[in-house]
Amino acid sequence: MKILACIVALLLLGGAVVFAQNKSQTPSPSQTTLAPGRYQIVMNPNIARDTFLLDTQTGRVWVETEVTNIDGHPHLWKIEDRVDNQEQFTEWSTSKLEIQNYQHAVEKAAKDAASPNVKP
Repeated sequence: MKILACIVALLLLGGAVVFAQNKSQTPSPSQTTLAPGRYQIVMNPNIARDTFLLDTQTGRVWVETEVTNIDGHPHLWKIEDRVDNQEQFTEWSTSKLEIQNYQHAVEKAAKDAASPNVKP
């Protein structure tokens, strides 16, 4: 009977040791590091309105924008332009100037069309 009790005690002790080893190999939640997702929301802690959506794979950035001229003032993500070198800056600024000049021409044409034609 003593031999049986010793065998049971040894089996229980061995099982406890194996369980303790397996337990120590499993990382706790604080030890595991999760890889960030592709999209991250980044906020400026000083200005609540500076909230950005970052694509961590491409580096593209969107800014949270409120559309104030639509009922309900919906929020949406507006893509931000990105310029990495002088060539891209020249291309970007030229296209922005072309759009701006076109908008001015449209506004002028609308203003001219709205004003009455007064001939002396």
